[in-house]
Amino acid sequence: MSNNKYKNFDKFFTELDKKNDIIIEVYGKEYRCPGSIPAIIMIKTQAMLKQKDREMKTSEQLDIAWAMIGKTHVEEWVNEPNNMTMEQLGEIIKWVAEQHTGKAANNSAASKK
Repeated sequence: MSNNKYKNFDKFFTELDKKNDIIIEVYGKEYRCPGSIPAIIMIKTQAMLKQKDREMKTSEQLDIAWAMIGKTHVEEWVNEPNNMTMEQLGEIIKWVAEQHTGKAANNSAASKK
């Protein structure tokens, strides 16, 4: 008889994240982004949104990018030879966030069909 009061969340989270991974193409290469946004990012973002007239710092933007996309990917894009701009990185963050929240625009020219 199985114990219905036991759940292995480690295995469940691993399977869920792999299933929900997001694939993007940047500079001719495909990158796999985490399937879930870390909770700390959502908590920090909500705290920032509550502060009126506050600009998000570059370091905060990078923290979000690293968490949502992966630090190694971001570092590869922003360094030589790519030299990605913050505006370009912001567009990627926005699109990946939309995938996580289900608010993705269906009319994107960059989306693969």
